[in-house]
Amino acid sequence: DNGNVLWIAENKNGYSAASRIVTDGKYVYVGSHWDKLIAYDVNTGKKAWSNDKDGLRYRTTTPTTDGNTLWTAAGSSVFKIDKNSGDIIKKFDFEGYNFDAASAPYIENGVGYFTSANKGVTAISLTDGKIIWNFETKEALAFTSPYTSKGSKSVDSSVVPYKDGLLFGASDGYVYLVEKDGSLRESFYIGSPVISKLAVSGDKVYALDFSGRLTAFEIG
Repeated sequence: DNGNVLWIAENKNGYSAASRIVTDGKYVYVGSHWDKLIAYDVNTGKKAWSNDKDGLRYRTTTPTTDGNTLWTAAGSSVFKIDKNSGDIIKKFDFEGYNFDAASAPYIENGVGYFTSANKGVTAISLTDGKIIWNFETKEALAFTSPYTSKGSKSVDSSVVPYKDGLLFGASDGYVYLVEKDGSLRESFYIGSPVISKLAVSGDKVYALDFSGRLTAFEIG
């Protein structure tokens, strides 16, 4: 309440990661790029665990909590992680996919909606790891994801629920509203890459784009 420092947790390799800080009230989950995924006790700052296995050391995606697990992605793989121990419970591999996008997966009814650096948005069964559908955007106007180039269809904006559909911005300058079966309901052209998570209030949508504009609109 008074601004006093409660604790400081230092990491010798820094915290230079595109992934955001996540907390579930028990742990604070932090990414350290080219290093590891780390969980700290939310009250003391003591390190609970860290994991750098199977590609987790290089990770742009922000974890999403789901019960006692974390879901995240790195490279061409999606991970289910025990949030109390940091152990990898499941790892699903998807050849040709690059999930190194600066977003967090959206989880609903056993399905994970993951954005990617090269193939738009993919719906994945969290039970068996099978792809349910893939929605590809147009080509990116700017290469906002690591190691991407011409032809990439990048989405760094996290998927959010909206009007019984799925809403997200993309690096092609569009905002998309997609049905939960992967079909397009509507798109709105912003004109510049939208890499931040969209904000929703009632029927209104707020989008920040790469050129510095904040746009408010309704869609769908």
